[in-house]
Amino acid sequence: MFIPAAGYYNSVQLNNIGYTSYLWTSNLNLFNPNRALFIYIDIFGIDIYDTTRSDGLNVRPVIHL
Repeated sequence: MFIPAAGYYNSVQLNNIGYTSYLWTSNLNLFNPNRALFIYIDIFGIDIYDTTRSDGLNVRPVIHL
């Protein structure tokens, strides 16, 4: 599977294009349902964080055939 380093959109501009991947998970923050979990990928590794659900993060991994 190929996951593009498409960065994210913060309602003003695109950020970190070509350097990081931000992908929504299907999980909400249990203590604040206005926030959702996302996977953060960069050259140092993978982490899981949460952010407001209005942030423009990616939803699609791409299969390279």
